[in-house]
Order: sequence, then C-alpha cells, then structure tokens
Amino acid sequence: MDYPEAVAYTLDGDGQLALCRFNDGGKYNLVAVGCHDGSVRVADLDCKAFARDLLGHVAPVSSVSWSPSGRLLLSAAKDWNAILWDLADPQAAARKEKVLRFASPVVIAAIHPVSNRDAATGADLSLRVVVCCLNQYPYLIDLQRDETGGYVEDRSFLVKLDEGDVDLTKSNEFIQTTVASFDASGDYIFLGNAKGIVTVVDNSTRSVLMHFRPSGTASIKGFQFSSDRSFVAINSADKTLRSYHMHTILGLERNTSEVQTIEPDFKYFDSIDQNRWAQCVFSPDSKYFIGGSAVKNSHKIYIWERSTAALVKLLEIQKDSLMDIAWHPQLPIIVSISTAGMMNVWTVKVHENWSAFAPDFKELDENVEYIENEDEFDIVEDAQKRSLAISKAAEEDEFVDIMS
Repeated sequence: MDYPEAVAYTLDGDGQLALCRFNDGGKYNLVAVGCHDGSVRVADLDCKAFARDLLGHVAPVSSVSWSPSGRLLLSAAKDWNAILWDLADPQAAARKEKVLRFASPVVIAAIHPVSNRDAATGADLSLRVVVCCLNQYPYLIDLQRDETGGYVEDRSFLVKLDEGDVDLTKSNEFIQTTVASFDASGDYIFLGNAKGIVTVVDNSTRSVLMHFRPSGTASIKGFQFSSDRSFVAINSADKTLRSYHMHTILGLERNTSEVQTIEPDFKYFDSIDQNRWAQCVFSPDSKYFIGGSAVKNSHKIYIWERSTAALVKLLEIQKDSLMDIAWHPQLPIIVSISTAGMMNVWTVKVHENWSAFAPDFKELDENVEYIENEDEFDIVEDAQKRSLAISKAAEEDEFVDIMS
C-alpha cells in the first residue's frame, strides 16, 4: 500500500472540530468527528461533505467509537455522559439508542471490536464498552438489546474485586487513568495512567494480568493497535512514540503487582525538533506508522516504515497545529484535524497519463519551440465538404428521362 502525499481537499468545521475516527465496520468512508461545542459531525468522503450532525452533548466531546457493524456510534463528552447513536438509516435522523450517565467527565469510552449481531439485519445485539472517567475507577458496561429494541445496561467496575475490598484508590488501575482501550482482538483491555504505568486486563476474566512501564513517569496519552493484531503503539507525553509486538507484552510475568519495565521494539521520534505527539496510527497493512506532531502553528505528519523506524515522508502544511489523525481502514487516505477546526483529507497524488488516450501524445517536462509545417493547420476540410455537398445537390436536381 502507498502512503498519502498531499491534501486533496479540506472541510470547514466552523472552528469546532477536535478529534476523528474512521468507521471500520463496513462503511469505511464515514468519519465521525467530535467537536468542542458538544456536537458530533459525520463526514462522508464520497460526498466530500459533512452528512450528519448529532446533537446531544453540552460540553466538548472527548472520544468517539464505532460499533463492529458500523451502524452504531458511541460518543463521550465532558458533560458526564456517553451517548449511543443509531446511524443505520442514512435517510433518517440519528436516534439516541442509549444515554450512559456518570459521576464525572468521561475521558474515553471504547466499544469492543467484536459484537453479537443479528444474522438477518446485521444489527448489534450486544455490545461491551470500557469507560474511563476523571478520578474514577474504570467501568465495564455490557449492553444487551431487549425485546422492545432498546439496550439494557449491566454496569460494573472493570476489574473484579476481592470480597470485602472496597478501597480502590490504592490500585494501579485507579491512579488518574488517562486512557482505556480494547486491543484489536478484543481479548485484552489496556489502561494507561498519569504516572506512566500500563495495565493489561483480561477481557473474559476481568483480572489484571500485568503492569509495565514503557518510559519514565510520562503520562500515557493513548494506545493504537495494528489491524493484523500483531502490534501496539503507545503515545506518552515524553516526545517518543513506542511500538511493541503483542507477544512481547503478553510474555511478561503475569499475576503480579510489580510494575515491570520493557524496551520497545522500535522508537519513533523527531531528533531535530523534539516534538510531542498529538496522535499516532498504523497503516491498514501495518507497513507504515505515522505520528502527528503537537507543535504549535505547525501541521506535520511523519510517516515511518514500521519495521525499520526509518522516516520515509514528512507531510506538512503551514496552517494551525494538528490535533488528531486517522488512517482509512483500507485505502491510503489520512484525515487530520487542526486547531482551527478544519478537516484535511490527504491522498495519493494522481499522475495523469495522457498517452493512454492519444498514443502519439508526448508529455514534456518544459515548453519547447515548435516549427509549424506549411499548410499544417490550414482549414480545408470544411471547404471540401461544402464542395461535395453542392455537387451532390446538383446531381439530384438533374432531370432524368425514364420514358425513352
């Protein structure tokens, strides 16, 4: 797969756009964009426009997550709510399927990558959601569709507690949890906190498997998983992106409270500018790894070869700072969000081959002087046609004797 090289077009979000996620459930050209004003806008790359506005939050949106079917969208915001939207019918207005309320601002809410679906309609019959709120223990929520068509909520703490254990504040999972995410397979849940500790939880048993520290004490900002389920990238607040093979992490000592330290397989950084990173993501085939710089007044996207950490391309536009990036689930298309609330769509440059239409066409790199041959561009065809038409008309007017 190639990588994008230039901005194809830009969508104006009225200065409100903040974060973006592609729909990886089948409708790949839809992008959910969370906004500062609490709205969620859905961009359709086929139409090159915003197709829907979802109005439900009254504070900035902090995360968006698509369901495996691509029919549902979960938005979380700082108004202490998360809303599950039904977008199955593109002609109808989006419907609120479920509103999840919490006791503090929601930092992130992520849907499990696998769901139980209806064989006939493809609708999600059940969903599992991990929710991280400010200064609260993470939640694991199971949503089950009932006979009325709505979703019934089963909420509990993410990690099963020992009997009588009520003091959660001493656990590594509680300490200012900054991010939570399912891995690509859905078998594990990764938690990151403000002290730079990553906790891995088994999704089926809800037990803590291990704790490890990818860097010093830098806060964990996010996780990104490759679509082939082999790699995970960790974005910390220390100017370095780190990628690990999943078997490296899962090979750590389990069922221990000790915080282990492991070296990444690769480190990605800008040795010259020493940038911090707003976001990172793998390409669909895991061949490339990209990072969006968080430097003010600079919109830079670095593209590395994942397997060597060699920089192959720097995409840059002299506009406002970058806030978020996302890569299309199948195509070499990148979407980036700027602090000015604009959505930039990056694609591969198309090199036109005019010789495919005219075999004798010659493409030139620069202008050359052309010497015209005598009578080369004289217009004689129309005169010849008129002469032929006049002689034909004269022949038709000639009297023909059919009696003698």
